[in-house]
Amino acid sequence: MKSITQAFEMSQIYNYLNKELFDNKLEENLILGLRHSLGTEGSFLHGKWDDSKQKSSHHEILIDENLLNEEREYWLAVLVHQMVHLWQYQYGNNKPTKHYHNEEFANKMQSIGLIIHTGYPNKQSINPDGKFMQVAQGLISSQEELLSLKPRNASAQLGDNQSKNGKKFKYSCPKCNASVWGKFGLSINCGICDKSMELQE
Repeated sequence: MKSITQAFEMSQIYNYLNKELFDNKLEENLILGLRHSLGTEGSFLHGKWDDSKQKSSHHEILIDENLLNEEREYWLAVLVHQMVHLWQYQYGNNKPTKHYHNEEFANKMQSIGLIIHTGYPNKQSINPDGKFMQVAQGLISSQEELLSLKPRNASAQLGDNQSKNGKKFKYSCPKCNASVWGKFGLSINCGICDKSMELQE
């Protein structure tokens, strides 16, 4: 079944990112999946699944499968975002409730090449010279077939020039080249140098 194949591929991608960005310190015994119309780009839930026989619980990371229509760096960054939530749950000293992004979370994101402001909004950008971009490009170039995931839901299988969630357009900072993807017509300031980002045609 395609869902089983996708779960296996997601697990391989997770393991690669865990090794390259988190020194294999994140838990491997968790549920990874893609879901249509998730309502958010990604989610992390700790202790979501309980195994009463083993007296243990499993965390869950889900990604909205519509993101598979986007640039690969974009949805990989969303996956890593959820992995940082897992890192903070395992090792953080200042664990927030739910998905609030506090200073500890933002600092960890920055250390691996992703920029996000503190608070609840999920807007993030990618440092083009950061570790994440290097790791993502290495994964893309070496695992082309692995990253050929497509949405299972027929309504999410859009053409190259379409995007169900409206986030196909790339904006870049003219000074440092940091990039973010979003819907058309956004006004975005770079989180690194506070310059207005420009829409890339």
